[in-house]
Formats: sequence, C-alpha cells, structure tokens
Amino acid sequence: MFILSCAATPLLRAKSLPSLFCDGCRKLFHNNNRFNPLRSSMLFMVLWILATCPAVLVGQSALAAQPGLPFVEDFASDNLKDPQLTSANWSTEEQALVQAWTQELTGAFGPGLEGEDIGIDVRDTYSVAIGDMDGDGDMDVVAGNYGVNRLYINNGTTDPFMGVTGIDISTDSHNTRSIALGDVDGDGDLDVVIGNYIEPNRLYLNNGTAEPFNGVIGKDITGDSQNTISIILEDMDGDGDLDVVGGNSLEPHRLYLNNGTADPFNGVTGANISEDENITKSLALGDVDGDGDMDVVAGNDGMNRLYMNNGTTDPFMGVTGMDISTDADDTKSVALGDVDRDGDLDLVVGNWIHSNRLYLNNGTADPFNNALGTDITTDVAYTKSVALGDMDGDGDIDLVEGTDWRGCHLYLNNGTADPFSGVNGLDIAPGDSRIVSIVLGDVDGDGAMDVVAGRDSGNRLYLNNGTANPFEGVYGKDITREQNNALSIAIGDVDGDSDLDMVAGNVYTANRLYLNNGSAASFHGVTGKDIISAAYRTCSIALGDMDGDGDLDIVAGNDSAPNRLYMNNGSADPFNGVTGKDISSDKDNTRSVAIGDVDGDGDLDLVVGNYLGRISLHLNNGTADPFNEVIGKNMTADFPHTYSVALGDMDGDGDLDVVAGNSCEPHRLYLNNGTTDPFNGVTGKDITSDEYCTSSIALGDMDGDGDMDVVAGNYGMNRLYMNNGTTDPFMGVTGIDISTDSHNTRSIALGDLDEDGDLDLVVGNWDHSNRTFRVKSLQAF
Repeated sequence: MFILSCAATPLLRAKSLPSLFCDGCRKLFHNNNRFNPLRSSMLFMVLWILATCPAVLVGQSALAAQPGLPFVEDFASDNLKDPQLTSANWSTEEQALVQAWTQELTGAFGPGLEGEDIGIDVRDTYSVAIGDMDGDGDMDVVAGNYGVNRLYINNGTTDPFMGVTGIDISTDSHNTRSIALGDVDGDGDLDVVIGNYIEPNRLYLNNGTAEPFNGVIGKDITGDSQNTISIILEDMDGDGDLDVVGGNSLEPHRLYLNNGTADPFNGVTGANISEDENITKSLALGDVDGDGDMDVVAGNDGMNRLYMNNGTTDPFMGVTGMDISTDADDTKSVALGDVDRDGDLDLVVGNWIHSNRLYLNNGTADPFNNALGTDITTDVAYTKSVALGDMDGDGDIDLVEGTDWRGCHLYLNNGTADPFSGVNGLDIAPGDSRIVSIVLGDVDGDGAMDVVAGRDSGNRLYLNNGTANPFEGVYGKDITREQNNALSIAIGDVDGDSDLDMVAGNVYTANRLYLNNGSAASFHGVTGKDIISAAYRTCSIALGDMDGDGDLDIVAGNDSAPNRLYMNNGSADPFNGVTGKDISSDKDNTRSVAIGDVDGDGDLDLVVGNYLGRISLHLNNGTADPFNEVIGKNMTADFPHTYSVALGDMDGDGDLDVVAGNSCEPHRLYLNNGTTDPFNGVTGKDITSDEYCTSSIALGDMDGDGDMDVVAGNYGMNRLYMNNGTTDPFMGVTGIDISTDSHNTRSIALGDLDEDGDLDLVVGNWDHSNRTFRVKSLQAF
C-alpha cells in the first residue's frame, strides 16, 4: 500500500480525481468507459496508475459536490466505489488517495524473452514518446530523430509492432532533440510537439483519424530558434490547457502559454523562465512544493536548478532559480517521482561518468533545502536517460537508466524510506549501446511496464513478462527489420517522377534504392530495393547522367573491389534487370568518388580518391557505355591517405580542379590544365602544412568574395581554408579553426540554412551531437 498525494501528482494537478470528472474534464481522462491517455507530459503517471490501479480511471466515478482542493466529502463509504474493481479510498483527513494492490504482478522479464522489432528502419533517434495516437486504445511510439520524425502504430496484439512500418510525421527534417505528446488543441486526441536544436520548435496537430498525421503540416510554435534540448507539455498557468516548456542549452528556458483555441500558439510570444543560461540537458515538471501548480527542474552540466511556479497566469514572473544542491555533475536526465512514498515528489538525476543521484523532497515549501544527494548505487555509467515506474508490480517506483555504452539497467526500489539502499543494478540490455532516450509504458497491454529505448542505431523494445526480476534473460531487438550499415547516401530523381529518391551505399550488403512515393510522407510504406544482389563495402555513392540519356545513373566507390557503374534503364523501376559494370579492374581502397566534366567535352568524368593509393581519373568516352575500354589515369605520383575528394573551380579559370582531403597529411590541390588531358604534368600543392585526420571535404564561397574556399571535417577541430583569389589560391593561407569544438567529424555539408545569402556549415559527428554553424556575416567564421 502506498500514499499518492493529490497535490503532488502531476496527473491530478490541483484537483482531486472526482473533482476533475465533475469539472468538465472527463474527456481528458475518460472516453467511452476506457482510458485514453491524453496528457503526454504526464504519460509516466498515467501509465503507472493504469498498470497498478486501472479502476481508479475506468471504474464508476464518484462525483464531488465541491470541485478542487481541499475536498470535504467522505469517500470512505463503499457506496462510492465498486469493490470488485478497486479498493481505492479517498482520505478526507489526509487529502490523499490510498491505493491498495488487488493483484501483484509475477514473472516480469523472464528468461527466453526477446525484444520485438518496431518498424523497418534505423534512424538517429534522440527522443522517444509513447501514447495512443490513433485512438484505438493501445500505445503507439513516436521517435524524434535527426531528420524526419517517425510514428509506429501499435497493431494491438501481444507482438505490438510485428509487421509495422514507420510513418513520417511529415516531410519536415530537423535536428529534433525532444518529443512531447498531449492534446494541445483540446479536440480529444494526442498532438506532437518537437523540440529542435537551433531551429523553431514545431507542433503537429493530430487529425483524429487512424492515420493521425496524414496531410498534416507542422507549425512553428513561435519564431524562436534556440538550442532546445528538452520539451515538455503541462498546464503551467492553471487555465485547463497544455502549455509548452522548452529547456534550452546556454539560453534561458522558455514558456509558451496555450491561447486555448484550435490554433493554440497563434500569436503567442515565449517568456523566459528566469535569465539563467546553463548547459541544460533535461527538464522535468512537477508540483515539488505541494502548492498545486507545476514547477520546473533543470538538469545541467553543473548545478541542477529549481524554478518555483508563482501560481499566477504569468507563472515565472519574478522567479529566481535555486540550486538543488551544491553537486555539480554533468547531468543528462532528470525525473520526478515519489520514490520514498511520503507523498511528495523526489528527484532522480542521471549523470555522465558519475553515479546517478537521488534527492529526497523534505515536504516543505522549500523542498530541497539542505537536501543531500545520495548515490543510487556505486555504479558509474555514461547515463543518457532515466525514467521512473513500477517495473516489478510491488507498488513502489523503480528506476530505469539508459546509458551510452553499458545498455539499460534496472534498480528495484526496496520499499523503504531509503529506497535504493543496498540495491544492485540489474541488466536490461547489457549488449546494447548508444542509448539516448528511454520511455516506459504498457505497449502490449498486459498490465506491466515495458521499456522503449531510443538509440542512434535502431530503437529497441523490451517486453516486461511480469516477474519480480523483470528483465532477466531479455534481449532487446532493434526497432527495425532492415539494418544496413550505410556509409554513404545520395539523393536524386532516379525514376523521373520529379521527386527525390534515395540511394544508400552499404557495407557488405547490397546497395539499396528507396523510391519517393510522391506524397507528403515521402517514404511511407516504401521498401528498399537492391540495386543488384551483389554486396560490396561501398564507401561512397554519386549520382549523375553518365551516358547522356537524361536520367541519373549510380557510381559506387568500393573498398578493395572494383568501383561500379549502374546504368538507369529509364523506367519507373530504374534498375530492374540492370547489371553493374566495373569502371575498371582496379581494386583500390576507395573512400570517395566525385563526378564532373573535368575535360570540358560535355560529359561527366569520374575522380576516385583512394586510401593508400593514387587519386585516379576516368574520362567518360561520351558513349552509351561511358567507361568501356577507358583506362584510369593516376592524376599525379602522389600516394596519399585520401578520404574525400571534391571538384570545383578553385583558381577561377573556368575548369574543374580537384581538392583531396587527406588523413594525417596535408590536403592537396590539383589545378586543371584546361586541356583534354586535364592533369597531365600537374603537380599537387599542399593546402597549408596542416596534418589532420580528415574524413570529409566541402567546397564553397564562405566569405562571399567570389572564389571557392575549403572546409575540412576532422577528428579534432574542423578547419577553414580561405582562397586568396589568385591562380595559386592557397599560397600563404593559414587554416582557421571553425570553432573550439573537437569531435570525430565524419561528414560535412554546406548550404544556406537561414536563407541570409551565405553558406552555413552542417557537421555530422561520430561521437557527439551533430552541429550547425551559421555564418553571421560575409567574413565567414
């Protein structure tokens, strides 16, 4: 048995449950005598109550005569409840709901169970959320990705994602870091709010059908473009609708108050939640001081902070943040829950390279005054996400953590006032890594809390089997059935229907073509097709009309195998029956291919960058078999460690030159001589004496002076080399650090992201969040 304080419970806010029902809010929690979880910012609490005492929500409703707290009715009488469904009792004296268990779960995650696939794709996921998106009574999964966000519709069986294909929420492609679900427009279904990094946060309004986002166009919450890391929905001003709280890194957190209409943020201006600017990684909302409104806890790289709602319609006006404690760890995730069962919300903190910590609420208006954090255990992990829920069905709140390198772990509450004393972590997924987000919920409808883990290499599902040791013997599987290790992606209209298709170059599996379906959900229901069945270690893909017939062909750069050409057949199934051709018999360690007309004869030639090999040139013969009997030429005698090649007119003479990005040695420039043998007699020139481990090169006019500059993506600090505008374009040039960031950059791209007329830089990192650098003026970086 345990006590759940009404005032301290985010689900119930400042009203008792009976008061909620009589106060015109039945639609938020009750629909046709079955539960429909419409408050996603409080999803954990909804699922917890549903799993532990569902009759509280779905049994007969006892209607309060006087809404709100304190309530005065005596709910002890059995005539206000159905004893067959619940033993719940509202205590007038304690102003609390006493919950008793009618059946204890057994057999949670027993040996022999395996996780189930969700969907058919692998995305770089930063956040996952679960809720009933299509109104059919089961829990669906929404994944917030670097790229297009995806919805996975539960099929309603005990194998809830068998055969399920992910659906794009929209065609929007953002750097999404956080997802929140809730009914923001008050129409009875769950909408999606996404928190984006250095982009406006977005709202997607559910259309109320079985295809909840078909035809839906996202809307910016406001024009703010901030470093949003965490986003949460909650009624912050007590007017009955869901507001948005955005947790930002190195910028003030922001509050967006719902206007109460069907267009809930039209005309809304965000308000700062204090002027603090911390490196925030996570937010949690809850009534930590028991005054009936929602407060904000920020998990920071440094001291974590508490912001106390002032209870007005401008809830953080004049509010100053307070340190939770003097601890200054690198916190990645925070969660609130009554882990010691004393009726108030405690704080669990997930830290990076430090023990996770528990801060017990002291039950006063200054809830963490003099609170000393205690280590959950002595485990030191690379924690990315923490979540609270009753995983073993014993009536108290347990802890699940997701880590970067050590999988997921479960810490079972011991049921005392010192809830994790003597507790040892249990492995949920010891072999999994790169977990960035976890969420708990009953996805298979068996009454036990399951785990969904968001990863940057395939999301995972772990089905609780209902035992007291809920994850023993469980092996999670990627939430996907198509797992190809793509090293290179190229897009272009390969089937001639005026939309962009995708080609993936894979490692030791067949390269794949994904044809755009032409709808707002560009790849919804699309199954990749093998270009051919042969499998290589393809490191680079390029698209171009190599045979001059008006459609895009594929050039694949392979490691330790001949590079290959796949000729488009000009039909709607562009590579059906196509047999790849070796471009030459060379079997080099190819890392990069680039195509362009280097000899000025009107067709596309091929430049190949090899690791521990010479850069080679293959001149198109201008026929329908463009490399037949063509012999590749070494461009020079250089024998570099080339990882990336790019073509551009670097000296302004009207022809394409070659820039080679090399690893651990200087980058090299090869100036086209302007003849039909464009690099005959050409000697490469160093682009400065820098020697970095470079993986990617991009060319563009970064400083707006009319010539092509070089950007290098490195293991370490990325560098910019500014063309001097002469025929010796890098003579006397010194490389410039793009920023002080030092990461393992694998790919870079240039484009005008903010439409201000200059080129911005996008950086894809292996071991760190991808980054965007926006040029503030025509003086580049």
